[in-house]
Amino acid sequence: KILGEIAAERLSQIADKGYSLDHDDEHTEGELAWAAACYAATGDVLCYDDNGAVANGYPFGGGRPKSHGRDRRRDLIKAAALCIAEIQRLHR
Repeated sequence: KILGEIAAERLSQIADKGYSLDHDDEHTEGELAWAAACYAATGDVLCYDDNGAVANGYPFGGGRPKSHGRDRRRDLIKAAALCIAEIQRLHR
């Protein structure tokens, strides 16, 4: 059941949200994996920019994932699907 939910989320990312494989291929700096880490994290995630300053870690704007913290299980499913997106991108 859980793997099916992750697969359904991944398909939704592609079909419903428009994040095509070509779109994913544009994210060559680890953004998909970092977004997954943000969804998987239990609190705010911080990272460092090129100058060593602390910056908010979510790579796609808005400061943090939209549903962050509201539904822990759902966030983890999204994180797993984003990990798959990054693995698929690397595989291509």
